Amino acid sequence: MNVASRVIDAITQWGKTEVKDEWFFSNFRDSLLSSVDSEGAFLGIDEIVSILLAENDSDILIEIIEILITLARKSETTEMPPILDENWGTIIRKVTSLGDYAISRIDELAKYYRRTTR
Repeated sequence: MNVASRVIDAITQWGKTEVKDEWFFSNFRDSLLSSVDSEGAFLGIDEIVSILLAENDSDILIEIIEILITLARKSETTEMPPILDENWGTIIRKVTSLGDYAISRIDELAKYYRRTTR
Protein backbone atom coordinates (compact mmCIF):
# COMPACT_ATOMS: atom_id res chain seq x y z
CA MET A 1 0.00 0.00 0.00
CA ASN A 2 1.44 3.38 -0.96
CA VAL A 3 1.76 6.38 1.35
CA ALA A 4 -1.30 8.17 -0.06
CA SER A 5 -3.52 5.10 0.45
CA ARG A 6 -2.31 4.72 4.01
CA VAL A 7 -3.00 8.42 4.75
CA ILE A 8 -6.49 8.20 3.24
CA ASP A 9 -7.19 5.06 5.27
CA ALA A 10 -6.02 6.77 8.46
CA ILE A 11 -8.20 9.83 7.82
CA THR A 12 -11.18 7.58 7.07
CA GLN A 13 -10.59 5.52 10.21
CA TRP A 14 -10.28 8.71 12.28
CA GLY A 15 -13.57 9.99 10.88
CA LYS A 16 -15.39 6.78 11.81
CA THR A 17 -14.34 6.91 15.46
CA GLU A 18 -16.65 8.72 17.84
CA VAL A 19 -14.16 8.79 20.70
CA LYS A 20 -10.99 10.33 19.34
CA ASP A 21 -7.67 8.88 20.47
CA GLU A 22 -5.30 11.81 20.83
CA TRP A 23 -2.38 9.54 19.93
CA PHE A 24 -3.98 8.15 16.78
CA PHE A 25 -2.09 10.26 14.25
CA SER A 26 1.14 10.17 16.25
CA ASN A 27 0.99 6.37 16.23
CA PHE A 28 0.11 6.44 12.55
CA ARG A 29 3.15 8.59 11.74
CA ASP A 30 5.39 6.21 13.69
CA SER A 31 3.97 3.24 11.78
CA LEU A 32 4.33 5.05 8.46
CA LEU A 33 7.96 5.95 9.17
CA SER A 34 8.86 2.38 10.00
CA SER A 35 7.45 1.20 6.66
CA VAL A 36 9.30 3.54 4.29
CA ASP A 37 12.94 4.22 3.51
CA SER A 38 14.27 7.69 2.67
CA GLU A 39 13.35 7.38 -1.02
CA GLY A 40 9.86 6.17 -0.15
CA ALA A 41 9.43 9.09 2.20
CA PHE A 42 10.53 11.55 -0.49
CA LEU A 43 8.12 10.06 -3.04
CA GLY A 44 5.36 9.82 -0.43
CA ILE A 45 5.41 13.57 0.12
CA ASP A 46 4.25 14.19 -3.43
CA GLU A 47 1.64 11.44 -3.09
CA ILE A 48 -0.16 13.27 -0.28
CA VAL A 49 -0.07 16.85 -1.63
CA SER A 50 -3.37 16.28 -3.45
CA ILE A 51 -4.91 14.97 -0.22
CA LEU A 52 -3.85 18.14 1.58
CA LEU A 53 -5.20 20.34 -1.21
CA ALA A 54 -8.57 18.55 -1.20
CA GLU A 55 -9.00 18.50 2.60
CA ASN A 56 -11.16 21.15 4.28
CA ASP A 57 -11.15 19.99 7.91
CA SER A 58 -8.62 22.15 9.76
CA ASP A 59 -7.66 19.42 12.25
CA ILE A 60 -7.00 16.92 9.47
CA LEU A 61 -5.05 19.54 7.49
CA ILE A 62 -2.73 20.07 10.44
CA GLU A 63 -2.28 16.30 10.78
CA ILE A 64 -1.39 16.08 7.08
CA ILE A 65 1.20 18.83 7.60
CA GLU A 66 2.62 16.83 10.50
CA ILE A 67 2.84 13.80 8.19
CA LEU A 68 4.65 15.94 5.60
CA ILE A 69 7.13 17.13 8.24
CA THR A 70 7.72 13.54 9.37
CA LEU A 71 8.27 12.33 5.81
CA ALA A 72 10.55 15.28 5.00
CA ARG A 73 12.82 14.38 7.90
CA LYS A 74 12.83 10.71 6.92
CA SER A 75 13.67 11.59 3.30
CA GLU A 76 17.06 12.88 4.47
CA THR A 77 17.21 15.56 1.77
CA THR A 78 16.31 19.21 1.70
CA GLU A 79 15.34 18.93 -1.97
CA MET A 80 11.66 19.75 -2.16
CA PRO A 81 9.67 17.10 -4.04
CA PRO A 82 8.39 18.50 -7.36
CA ILE A 83 4.62 18.33 -6.74
CA LEU A 84 5.04 19.95 -3.33
CA ASP A 85 7.20 22.61 -4.97
CA GLU A 86 4.63 23.26 -7.73
CA ASN A 87 1.84 23.67 -5.16
CA TRP A 88 3.81 25.47 -2.44
CA GLY A 89 2.06 28.83 -2.89
CA THR A 90 -1.40 27.26 -2.89
CA ILE A 91 -0.57 25.23 0.21
CA ILE A 92 0.73 28.30 2.03
CA ARG A 93 -2.43 30.28 1.23
CA LYS A 94 -4.62 27.41 2.38
CA VAL A 95 -2.74 26.81 5.62
CA THR A 96 -2.27 30.45 6.64
CA SER A 97 -6.04 30.85 6.75
CA LEU A 98 -6.15 28.28 9.57
CA GLY A 99 -4.48 30.38 12.25
CA ASP A 100 -1.27 30.61 14.22
CA TYR A 101 -0.74 26.95 15.08
CA ALA A 102 -1.14 25.80 11.49
CA ILE A 103 1.19 28.59 10.38
CA SER A 104 3.81 27.46 12.90
CA ARG A 105 3.63 23.91 11.53
CA ILE A 106 3.95 24.95 7.88
CA ASP A 107 6.79 27.28 8.93
CA GLU A 108 8.61 24.23 10.30
CA LEU A 109 8.21 22.43 6.99
CA ALA A 110 9.35 25.54 5.14
CA LYS A 111 12.48 25.79 7.28
CA TYR A 112 13.35 22.21 6.45
CA TYR A 113 13.29 23.07 2.76
CA ARG A 114 14.88 26.49 3.32
CA ARG A 115 11.74 28.21 2.05
CA THR A 116 9.57 31.00 3.35
CA THR A 117 5.86 31.08 3.99
CA ARG A 118 5.46 34.82 3.56
